[in-house]
Amino acid sequence: KHGRSLQCNCAYLSRFFAIVGGVPYRGGRSVNHNYNFRKLFIPREAVWTYFSSWNDTFTCKREITKSLKKKNIQLQTSYIKNNETHNYTANGTLSNVWGQGRPLNLMYINDDRKDRLNKELLFATENYSCAVLYVESFNGPRTKTLADPTISGNRLYAQRQGGRSICHVKISTKLRGREPVTFDLVVKESHLKNGPSGNCIKNYKEQIEIHRFLQVNRTVYEPACQRF
Repeated sequence: KHGRSLQCNCAYLSRFFAIVGGVPYRGGRSVNHNYNFRKLFIPREAVWTYFSSWNDTFTCKREITKSLKKKNIQLQTSYIKNNETHNYTANGTLSNVWGQGRPLNLMYINDDRKDRLNKELLFATENYSCAVLYVESFNGPRTKTLADPTISGNRLYAQRQGGRSICHVKISTKLRGREPVTFDLVVKESHLKNGPSGNCIKNYKEQIEIHRFLQVNRTVYEPACQRF
């Protein structure tokens, strides 16, 4: 998968789109999705991430709406990673992808890594039992400076530190950060017993297949998650 040619990479970038309700979706707020985050996130009801294309190791991700006032939302998020439970609370803002008054299909919110996320509500069932989210990270890939006096080669520079020279190299890496664009399928807790609807799964799979160059489908929720 990672050995595709540069030509394929360029072709992917030029054809970056998703199919949402039969309409080509190119990302970047190009479609005013007719869905409302206020109907998905209801105070005190948990919303679980069922599937995710983010190639990470977290599981059992749950979001509970602590506050929802007009266009301001506060979410309490919990998840398990490396056998540890993580919790954080974040304040977000709801708006419309085209700057209109409604529907409120766009949410800006930070995660616990301080990544600023743009979440678009691509699809939801009529009763909002499940939904598909387009998640865009504003930070994207980042760079890290590694100090290693044994490194030699191009793009190195020396720095005096503590009476000795330390070589540094700039290496582009995601530093365990998320991919620039991922997709989540989420389910309200009241509908977990039956799982996501066929239409939710179909829509989610379409996004993964079309964006398969970067996407890795992963199951995040399992019944055992209810124990934590």
